[in-house]
Amino acid sequence: MVAEDGKPSSLRRCHTFPDRPHDARGFFIDSRGTIFAPLKGFVKPPFGRTYASRDCGASFSLAMPACYWGFDEAPGGDLFAGVITSGASPMPPAPFSG
Repeated sequence: MVAEDGKPSSLRRCHTFPDRPHDARGFFIDSRGTIFAPLKGFVKPPFGRTYASRDCGASFSLAMPACYWGFDEAPGGDLFAGVITSGASPMPPAPFSG
């Protein structure tokens, strides 16, 4: 979604994700301007995915095959992403090269 004048009343959709996810878990923009969009509720597996855009949201590509809910960036630019799982085993680290 984008609002060119900054007003919620003028929001418009600028990108459609595959398989119609229905649950956005927030967005994160890192210091390089990459937008991360963690999404859940896809029709086909993996049911949670994190997409990234390097062109101000004009296009997105799959960055990580899980829905990472929390992001943080270290002063040196390293990105940390976290996910909550329902199982006993944690998700393996998912490297992302920006």
